[in-house]
Amino acid sequence: MTPPITNMQRATWAKAALLGYSQAKDETSFLYEEPETVFGDMLCDLMHFANLSGFDWTEHIARARMHFDTEKADEGGAS
Repeated sequence: MTPPITNMQRATWAKAALLGYSQAKDETSFLYEEPETVFGDMLCDLMHFANLSGFDWTEHIARARMHFDTEKADEGGAS
């Protein structure tokens, strides 16, 4: 049986994605921009990607929020 995935693991994956995005922009690490700035830039660029791909951004954000709320509740409200 596969062990359950924790929210800490999910956050670690997201951090890796942000770092990869930052590096793709020719920034070698979060040292050059605050992680919060990189996060906002990535969300904006994901919106552009969704638009060009015909994805409904609002629908995906709502679904992501539903998953987040469920996963957070499953860990007793842990971040």
